[in-house]
Amino acid sequence: MEENKTVCREYLDAIGRGDAAGVRSCVTDDFVHVQLGTSSASGRRDLQGVLELVEMLDQITVSGVDFTFESMTEERNRVATLVTGKSELIGGGRYDNIYSILFHLRDGRIFMMEELLDTKYLDTALAGVLGGIQTG
Repeated sequence: MEENKTVCREYLDAIGRGDAAGVRSCVTDDFVHVQLGTSSASGRRDLQGVLELVEMLDQITVSGVDFTFESMTEERNRVATLVTGKSELIGGGRYDNIYSILFHLRDGRIFMMEELLDTKYLDTALAGVLGGIQTG
């Protein structure tokens, strides 16, 4: 059962590094990322939308995002996590948020990710950057 937790760690590590190939290796072709809430970045993204966000990281952060798993709980094909993310923005300042993420896995790969975060902080800290983020 630890394999599912490992895939979730690998996925967020790849996101943090801006590693599109690493992200692809952790998810299914029909992957969906759901960012819950009311921020300008909230909504549903398919794999292509997530890969576009990954590519944006090097344009807005000095060296990606350092994710730390504060807790992980696995049950059947789901892994629930509490994660902190820390990054330095190229334009100055920081983007340090906390996330509650529920990963859904099938055959050892993530097919859906539901994410909760401080949406007000996201909009404030990344004002001006979020205009290029598309959701469907």
